[in-house]
Amino acid sequence: MQRSRRAVAEVRYAEHGTVRPEAIALREAFDLAVTGRYMQAADRLQKTVNELNDKQLRGWLKEQKAAYLHFMDEALAQKALMGALDENPFVLRPVNGVAATQIKAAAVQAREAAGFLSSKYTDGTNLVLGVKRLLEEIVWGEEERSDDAERAWEQLGLHLGFVSTRPEKQYGRGPDNLWALSASEQAVIELKPGCVTDTIAKKDLNQLGGSVRWLNKINPNVKALPVMLHPSRTCDVQGTPPTGMRVVTAAKFDLLRDAVTKFANALASNPGSWNDEQAVSVQLAQHKLTGDLLQHLLRGRAHHCLTRLPGAHHAVGARHPHQLRPPKHHGAQGTTRARRGVPQVPT
Repeated sequence: MQRSRRAVAEVRYAEHGTVRPEAIALREAFDLAVTGRYMQAADRLQKTVNELNDKQLRGWLKEQKAAYLHFMDEALAQKALMGALDENPFVLRPVNGVAATQIKAAAVQAREAAGFLSSKYTDGTNLVLGVKRLLEEIVWGEEERSDDAERAWEQLGLHLGFVSTRPEKQYGRGPDNLWALSASEQAVIELKPGCVTDTIAKKDLNQLGGSVRWLNKINPNVKALPVMLHPSRTCDVQGTPPTGMRVVTAAKFDLLRDAVTKFANALASNPGSWNDEQAVSVQLAQHKLTGDLLQHLLRGRAHHCLTRLPGAHHAVGARHPHQLRPPKHHGAQGTTRARRGVPQVPT
C-alpha cells in the first residue's frame, strides 16, 4: 500500500478541467428547453454549430436543434433535418424522405487524394497505421461485420481520391457503396464478404442489379460498373448477374490491399509527400490505383453456373459441375470447346 502511494505521490493533475464547447451548448440548450424556451434552445445550438469545423459533429448538433424546433414549428424542424443531412448523412431522415443526389468524380484524382490525406494524417506513421487499420475492417466470413466493411470501403475510396458514398445508408436504397471512378463511369458496389456460400445467391445478384438500375435512373449520363465483394465468383443457377459484373474475391482483395499498403508506405517514406498532388499521382499510377483500378487490378468476372448436380449442396471450395472440363470437338474450324459448362458473363 505504501509503495502504491509513493508511486503516485508526485503525480500532478491539471488544475482546470476542459469541457468541450458542444457539451456546454447541449447542456445550456437543455436547460432552456425544460422551461419551454425551445426556440432559444435551438438558437443556442446553432451558435456552437457556427463555430465548429467538424462536419459530422455539426450535422449531429443540427439534428438536436431540429428536435427542439419540432415543439414550435414542425416544418422548420424538417428543414433543419435536411440541413443536418448535408453535414452528416447518418442523422435522422425527414419524414418525407430524402431525394438521392448525383455524385461527380473529382476533377483530378491525385489532388482529391492529397487533400483528403493531408487533412486526416499529420505524419507518415499515422498514415501507415491508419491505412492498415482501415483495411483490417474488411473481414471475410463474418457477416456481423458487414457495416464495418461498408464504412471501410467508403473510406478506402476517399483515401484513393474517389468521390465515395454509401447510398443505401444515406437514402435507404441504392448500393452499399458508390465510387465515382471518372466523369463517365461509377462503380456500383455491393459488399458480401461475410457470406460463406459457394455461390452468389440470387437475392444478392438481384440486389446488385437493382442498384445498377437505381444509378441509371438518378444519373443516366454515367456508365455503371457493377462490383460485388464475395468469396465466390460462381453465380447461383437461378440468378442472373448484371452485364459486366466484376467480383472481388478474397484473393483479389489481397492484391488490392497489397497495392494500397505499398501506396501508403511509399508516401510515408517521404515526409509530407502525401500532401503533394504530384507525388500522390506518381504513387497512384505506380500501384495501379487510378480510375481504372477495378477494371485492371480487379479483373475477376462472375461465372454463371448453368448446371447443378441434383440435390447437391456444396461447401466453399468444393468442386462444382462447372469445374468439370467438357470434351473438345474437332471440326472444320479446328479445335473448339463444347458450349457447355460455365461461360463468362459478357461485358
